[in-house]
Amino acid sequence: MFALSRPIAFAAGCGLATAILGLLSGGMTYGTGYAESKAALEGSATLPVLFVLAKLAVIWLAFVSRIPGGVFAPALAVGAGLGSDIALLLPGEADADAAVLVLGMVAFLAAMTQSPITSFVIVMEMTANHQMLLPLMATAVVAHGISRSVAPVPLYHALAYPALRKAEGRLHRRRPPLPQQASGCLRAGSAPAVRRRCRGGTAARRSRR
Repeated sequence: MFALSRPIAFAAGCGLATAILGLLSGGMTYGTGYAESKAALEGSATLPVLFVLAKLAVIWLAFVSRIPGGVFAPALAVGAGLGSDIALLLPGEADADAAVLVLGMVAFLAAMTQSPITSFVIVMEMTANHQMLLPLMATAVVAHGISRSVAPVPLYHALAYPALRKAEGRLHRRRPPLPQQASGCLRAGSAPAVRRRCRGGTAARRSRR
């Protein structure tokens, strides 16, 4: 696989693709997306319809390149774009659009990280809107349930498994060989029947001597 055989070249290609997406989007996909999300929440700017797809592509490129690029802030930006697109389909005022945008943020973050409590607490503190507590909690729980039905392994667990396997491999390589007994067939942790047969064979050899 090219990503494993030439990781530096693969990461450089992902960086080039990220730069091209940034140029095509007018720089909106650069960074964490916090400024764009804040402007959309305050009503001072609107997010393009394709912002959610472009930001999703940038996050995916960061993950497959194995370069840490953050999770929470980009996920909130994608959720804001998703909420903005949904708000376009719903009739209402600007305040209702902002509420849908906030719900989109907590839904995407809870689905991506599968951490519903953390997600709605972060969004609630970010927006300072405690009146949205119950809708945020309900949205986070529903999004978490849908995410678990699609991907049973949470994101951080999936990211931790390769590191754990590498650590276990290094530990096994550094472990000294198991001690051998007189005949060479006794090892630590052998079954009792094996140990008895080995003792019998050793005693027989000693009697013949």
